[in-house]
Amino acid sequence: MPSSPETPRVSAIIPCYKGERFVVDAVESVLAQTEPLVEVIVVDDCSPDASVQTVEPLLSDPRVRLLQHDENRGISAARNTGIRASTAEFVGFLDHDDLWFPGKIERQLAVFDAGDSDLGFVFTPFETGDADGKPLAVFPGGHPPEGLNDMTRVDALRALYRGNFISTPSVLMRRDCCGEVGMFDETLLDGGEDYEFWLRLLTRYTVRCLDEVTFVRRLHNANFSSDRQRLVGGALQFIERFGREHNELVDLVEPKLASVHARLGSCHRNEGCYRQAISSFRTARSYGRLGPEATVAFLLCFLGPIGRWATWLRRKLMARRPSS
Repeated sequence: MPSSPETPRVSAIIPCYKGERFVVDAVESVLAQTEPLVEVIVVDDCSPDASVQTVEPLLSDPRVRLLQHDENRGISAARNTGIRASTAEFVGFLDHDDLWFPGKIERQLAVFDAGDSDLGFVFTPFETGDADGKPLAVFPGGHPPEGLNDMTRVDALRALYRGNFISTPSVLMRRDCCGEVGMFDETLLDGGEDYEFWLRLLTRYTVRCLDEVTFVRRLHNANFSSDRQRLVGGALQFIERFGREHNELVDLVEPKLASVHARLGSCHRNEGCYRQAISSFRTARSYGRLGPEATVAFLLCFLGPIGRWATWLRRKLMARRPSS
């Protein structure tokens, strides 16, 4: 019979849906943390595959718990279930197909332990890997604007509203923040639910970023082809309402809407949906002027597949150009 673990300081919450191929690796990456007082809460969101059966052998470790939804409720509900089940001071979020590096939690706790009582959450950059976690030649993500750690809370909020630079699996947050700002919004089912949550946190708490990579985002067929359009479109569910509800953001609402609709237009164009792309770019123009890159993308929509081919050729030629 395994001995009872010490009270965990951190709960790693892993929402799982159709995760049988990856979830064991994710759990083991948490158990390999150099911070010993960490537990894992896997929340299976009614997976139709063998995710539950895959996790069950790991339950012999007292640090691992498995919770199950009776019906599929979405990733926000799964994260909220994990938060409610946690008694730890801090919570982190790991998607079932990603991997934490061993020192992640230890380094982030050190930031909290420095004594800033207004600090709500700490995030980091990340690297990309293939389905097996091997590094890919893709730029790391999650880099904040320069000087973020020296910004006021309001300036950090404005920077985040302009564009999301926080990747959820990199975050470690104080669990009691949820008592002030609420939980993940379970009505946001089309993406962007984490972005909306970080914005809410920054209306009350400060944020810090570590300048080191702490996790691997694994790219594979199930997550790479559709995420971009879903996440961009998902922001339209809340971005205008949120901006107009906070006086410090009101002046940014229309530029933000222009940016989101332009990005959505690029997504439609990349999928070959040219009429939808043109409509999105025209909506973007109604909120403000398009930048040079968005203007070119808009004009190329009228060329259909020829425009996509021209973009591909331009990128190939730029890639071959020798660096100065």
